[in-house]
Amino acid sequence: MLGQTPDIHRRSRRLRFAAVVAISAMIGLMAALPSDASNPPAVFSDGFDGSSSLMPPWTTNTGLVQVSPGHDTTGFAAEAKSTSGTKAFVTKKIPSETDVYVRLWFEVVSQATKTAILRLRPGTGQLLTVSTTPQGAITIASANASTPLTSTVGVASAGAWHLLQVHMSEPTQQVETWLDGVAVTKLTKPLALGSAAVTKLEVGDSALKHTFDILFDTVGLDTTYVGPTVPTNLQAQAPSGTEVDLTWDAAPGDDGPVSYKIYRGPDASTPTLLDTSISPSYVDRTVTPSTSYDYWVEAVDGSTLGPARTAPVPVTTGAPSGTVPSQPTGLSGVSPATWRVDLSWNANPPADGVSAYDVFRSTGGDAAVLAGSTTGTSFRDTSSALAAGTAYTYTVDARNGAGSSPDSDPVTVSTQPAGDPTVAAAGDIACDPANAASTGTNPKQCQQQATANLIASGNYTALLPLGDDQYECGALSAFQQVYDSSWGAFLHTSTPTTYPVPGNHEYNNGTAPCSPKHDAAGYFSYFSSAAYLGDPSLSGSTSRGYYSFDIAVGGTSWHLIALNAECHYVSAGVSGGCASGSPQEQWLAGDLASHTNACTIAYWHQPLWGDANHPDDTTYQPFWNDLYAHGAELVLNGHVHLYNRFIPRTPGGASDPTNGLVEIIAGAGGASHAGASPLDPMSAFRDNTRFGILALTLHSNSYEWKFVPVGGGAPLDQGAAMCHGAPTP
Repeated sequence: MLGQTPDIHRRSRRLRFAAVVAISAMIGLMAALPSDASNPPAVFSDGFDGSSSLMPPWTTNTGLVQVSPGHDTTGFAAEAKSTSGTKAFVTKKIPSETDVYVRLWFEVVSQATKTAILRLRPGTGQLLTVSTTPQGAITIASANASTPLTSTVGVASAGAWHLLQVHMSEPTQQVETWLDGVAVTKLTKPLALGSAAVTKLEVGDSALKHTFDILFDTVGLDTTYVGPTVPTNLQAQAPSGTEVDLTWDAAPGDDGPVSYKIYRGPDASTPTLLDTSISPSYVDRTVTPSTSYDYWVEAVDGSTLGPARTAPVPVTTGAPSGTVPSQPTGLSGVSPATWRVDLSWNANPPADGVSAYDVFRSTGGDAAVLAGSTTGTSFRDTSSALAAGTAYTYTVDARNGAGSSPDSDPVTVSTQPAGDPTVAAAGDIACDPANAASTGTNPKQCQQQATANLIASGNYTALLPLGDDQYECGALSAFQQVYDSSWGAFLHTSTPTTYPVPGNHEYNNGTAPCSPKHDAAGYFSYFSSAAYLGDPSLSGSTSRGYYSFDIAVGGTSWHLIALNAECHYVSAGVSGGCASGSPQEQWLAGDLASHTNACTIAYWHQPLWGDANHPDDTTYQPFWNDLYAHGAELVLNGHVHLYNRFIPRTPGGASDPTNGLVEIIAGAGGASHAGASPLDPMSAFRDNTRFGILALTLHSNSYEWKFVPVGGGAPLDQGAAMCHGAPTP
C-alpha cells in the first residue's frame, strides 16, 4: 500500500537506507520479452469451474478433485493429491502443434518427491515435462535431451499460488519460461525437442510412487503469445519537491482487465516496485526535494506471459521551499505479537501542510532505519527485521515540500517474548465408527486424525475440543473407537491438557450404543478420567459440563471459561438452562466477578452469531452480556463446520473495535465441511474448504491467532490483538 511504502530518500543528519532485494538475483530476468499480441482464440482454456468431474472440457480425469476457492479466492480449483504413490492428473487432446504457449496457476500444498505438474505429449510417449521439487525448484525435461533444465531452489515456494508460463518451440528448439510474470533465465534456453507434434496436454502427475498435494487453476494453451501491450506515452512531472505525478495511455488487455505496476529507481539498473494501480495515473509522494528518479510502468493482465514494461522516464524534483513541519507529538506504541508493533501519534496542525510521516526504528544503539511512511497518524510495523522479546525505539517525523520536521520524542516498545503458552481448539471432530469413511479415507470428511496430527506437531499447552467431539450421538463406544485414537491420544500425554465441552451430538439419544436419555452419558463417561477433571485450578460443575481454569503466562494468567451450550439438559429440572438467572448463567456471572484476570476466553459449542446455514441463536446472549460487561476478549465455538472469525462486537451485534468480543467459529476439526452460504458482513475471514485447528498464543496482555490448515502451507488466517478492559458504564 502506498501509505506504508518504504521511502528511499536520505538526509545527512541520520543514516537511512532501504534494502532492495532484486528478484533477478534469485531467478534471473530476461530482457527480450514479447510485447504485443493479436489475441487469437485459445486452443484450450479451463479454470475448473464447470462440472465437479472436470469432464468436459478435460478428456480424462484420474484422481483430481474440484475444490474451492481458486487462486483469486473465488470460483474453483483442482487438487491433485497422492499419499500412497497413486496417479493424479487430467489430460486434454489438442490439434497437432509444434509451437505452443502454456500457462497455469499452481500451489504446492505439500510435496515429498519430485512431481510433474505439466506434460506436453505427442501421439505416444512424452515430449516435455515440467516438475517441481520438494526444495521449491522447477525442472524442465525433454525426452530428446539427456539433461533437464533446473531453476534456482526456492522459486516455487510452497503455500502460495504461482503463475507458470512455458513456451515450447520445436522450430527453434528452445523453451522460454516465466514464473509470476518474471522470466526464469535458467529455464529459458535451447533444448533438444525433436519434431514430434504435441497432441495432448497433461496437468498433474501420471507417474507412480510420488507423494504430493498440489492445487491447479486457470490452465490455457495458445499458439501465439497472449499478454498485455506496453503502456505508451508515460509522462512524469514534479509539481513540488515532494511529489511526482505520472500519467500514461491505457494498455489494452488481451486476457482480462489490466493493472499497472509502478517502479522507481535512482537509476535504470535498480528499479523498486512502488505500488499497483488500476488506473493509468499515479502520484508518488515519497520523494525528497532536489533528487533525480527514473520511473517505469508495467502492464499486467490475466496472462502476464511476460512483463510489458515501458522504458524508464527520468524526472527531478524541485528544490525545498517554505517552512518544515513542527515536531510530531504524542507518539505511543504497543506490541500484541512477537512479530508486530503498532504505533500512533497526534496529527500535525493543518498549517504544516504535511504530505507524509516517516517512521524510524532502532535497537541496541544501532543507527535508526526507515521502517516505513504513511499519510495517516498510525503505523503497523511487521518487518521481518523484528525479533521476539526485543526492545525497539521509534521516532516519527513529518515532511512537506520544504523538508522534514525534527524527530518526535522517542518511544520504546518491546515485542512479545517467544515461548508463551499456546492453545489449540476445534470442534466437530470425530466421525461415527459406523461411517465407512471414519478411518479418514475421504479427504472431505472424517479427517480427525489429520487435525490431531497438527496438534501433535505443535507445542501446545492446552487443547479445547469445542463440542460434537464424537458423532453421531457421543456413545462411549464411539469415543473409544474413533476419538480416542486421534484427539484422545492427548489424554494420555502430559501436554497438551484437554479441556472439553459437549455439543448437541453428545446429547443425542437413541438405541444402543447411544444413551436412551439426553444426558451425554458417553461424553461424561469418556472424560471422567480426563486430565482436566484433576486440574486443581478448575472451578464450577464439571459434572454438568461447565467450569473455568487459568493458564499461567509469565507473572500473570489468562482465565478460560468452558460452558455447556445444551441449555435444555444442562440443569436438571430447570427450564432455560442458559437464560439469565439460570444456575449456569449465575455461576458464570460469579466466576467473572471473582476473577480479575486482564484477559479472558470463553468457549462453548453453538455460536451466538452464525450464517445462513446456522442462523444466529440468541439463546447465548446472556453469556455474551456477562462476558462483555467484564471485558472478555474471545468467544470460541464450533457447530458450523467451517472456520469463521468475526469482527469485535457487542452482545447486540454492533461493531465495537474497542471493547467488543471476537467470536471465532472453529468447526473444522475433521467431521465434514459446511455448505456455501452468503458471507456475513460482520465476518472478517471465513473458509469452508479446509480442515484445521485454531492456534492461539497467549501473552501477558495480548494474543495471537492463526487458522492452521491440514495439508501444510501458510496459515489461512492470522493476526494479533491487545486485551482490553470492560466498557465504561
